[in-house]
Amino acid sequence: MTDTPFRDTLKTLLTALGSNDPAQRQKARLTIRDTLAANRKSWNDLVAILHFRGKHGEKLKKLFAMLGQDNDGEFDNARQKVSDLLAREKRTWKAFVESLFPASSNSWSEWHDDAQSYGDINLLDVVHHLLQRYVKLTAHQFVAVSLWIVHTFVYQRFTVTPRLTLTSPVRGCGKTTLLDLIEALCVRPLKSDSITAASIYHAADREHPTLLIDEGDNLGLAFNGPLRAVLNSGHRKGGKVTRYHNGQARSFSTFSPAAVAAIGTLPLPAMHRSVIIHMERHDGRRELKRLDKDDPDTKADLNIAYRMIFRWAKDAELNSDPPMPAQLRDRQADNWRPLIAIADAFGADWATRAREAAVVFAGEHQDEDAAVVLLRDIRDIFEGRGVDRLASKTIVDHLNGADDAMWPEWRGIHGNQQPRKLSQGELAKLLEPFQIRPRTIRTSSDACGKPTAKGYYRIQFEAAWRSYCTNDVTPSQPRNIRHLRSV
Repeated sequence: MTDTPFRDTLKTLLTALGSNDPAQRQKARLTIRDTLAANRKSWNDLVAILHFRGKHGEKLKKLFAMLGQDNDGEFDNARQKVSDLLAREKRTWKAFVESLFPASSNSWSEWHDDAQSYGDINLLDVVHHLLQRYVKLTAHQFVAVSLWIVHTFVYQRFTVTPRLTLTSPVRGCGKTTLLDLIEALCVRPLKSDSITAASIYHAADREHPTLLIDEGDNLGLAFNGPLRAVLNSGHRKGGKVTRYHNGQARSFSTFSPAAVAAIGTLPLPAMHRSVIIHMERHDGRRELKRLDKDDPDTKADLNIAYRMIFRWAKDAELNSDPPMPAQLRDRQADNWRPLIAIADAFGADWATRAREAAVVFAGEHQDEDAAVVLLRDIRDIFEGRGVDRLASKTIVDHLNGADDAMWPEWRGIHGNQQPRKLSQGELAKLLEPFQIRPRTIRTSSDACGKPTAKGYYRIQFEAAWRSYCTNDVTPSQPRNIRHLRSV
């Protein structure tokens, strides 16, 4: 687009802000926002390049700046004040907008993508290359992050927007650099080192940003229920929170992409909604460039990639339900579905690479809900002892005796309590959602049948094992199981 058509388009849209038709004003407002976003510009950039002259120039400039506010009330208030001032001066909106644009100016030359066509260049290859230039990741991680960045432009076409979780064992592993790269390439980034639940749902509801949070280990997600709830609810389309706002109950949309960087891990619900990128400190075997987003060449490269994605996203045809690898189930499949759909749009090579990466990630990050881990561990106890029943005390003694398990230092279902050994009561509480409750069992084959204890029969677990554990579970075989053991 050359300078003249580009300026004429903006003139038309800005003039429409003065329309008496609210629908026309809103349409123009959204189109201006998209036009600015496509060219990596903000409303403040637009105000800075326009020419406000005359005795009311400064006042009109301040009011015009307020038109860029996301708050509908502030926009309407500023628009009305501009209209009233123009009416007193007997000027029309069209004449006012025309006066903001000088007859000729070189200032607009960088406001639109007037570069030659990129031909057959695959934009995913471009993003992949830029990531490789600045950060250390595995081959499958490069694929996942490239797809995730592109997905921020089209996430609203899908039911789920997977969270991107960047973890590392210590500092200095490149998480912040990767977040900075994502900020430069994703759509509508909102990057913060600390954020509240209210900030997230207000921003998500108004701006639909790509939320980028560094220092996620300092958020206290295990203890901060409201913040955890907002981040989790934004994973799925239709996610919302309801708050009492301005005298009435109001629902805020939370559906928006989010990436969180943290040392260590985050609470399990957040991890399960994520594509997890575990980063390690660079070993120096491959040279990495230092990311300087103010460097003209770097800025140009990042802007070209951004514009390529933006232009592709406007007309991209995507299959919202692409064929998925058999190894992916439930939430893992939900998280990868939009990424695989995007990969399919870029040809067979990316389709294959995306599915291979998804399978690798599925193998590395199994569903580790504490209750599921418990089911699996109890199954191992039954298998190891070859019995059809176990006392509760026997189970917790065995679990608490495992040095490499979570049970000797159990911190509660949300991981926010003082560590202690798992108790029989907590065992029962964890199993109750599976409809598995303790019974009175005999613990001896003595004919008198006096010795009894609270415990569980193997058969109580088998349905849960089939549903929540691996598929190697077989029904009890009486000939292989001793009905009574010392407990």
